[in-house]
Amino acid sequence: MKQQNLNLVAQEQVSAAWNNSDSTSWDSQLVYRELADVPVQMVDPVEELNRSVAALEDLQARMRFMMREIRLQLRAGR
Repeated sequence: MKQQNLNLVAQEQVSAAWNNSDSTSWDSQLVYRELADVPVQMVDPVEELNRSVAALEDLQARMRFMMREIRLQLRAGR
């Protein structure tokens, strides 16, 4: 019974908020509680690009090392 009452109160609050505000300000008021474990973070695009380039350079170096080792193994097997 309490759960039903809470649901009705929540629905009435949402309806009242919707009726009292225009659609543009309503969009800024939406809160998704199911995602509360993941906080919203602002990311600097240039910083993110620098991290991505660094990761790509690391992967490229690792791949270069692997290819060198494979070539050495192929030459040794001849």
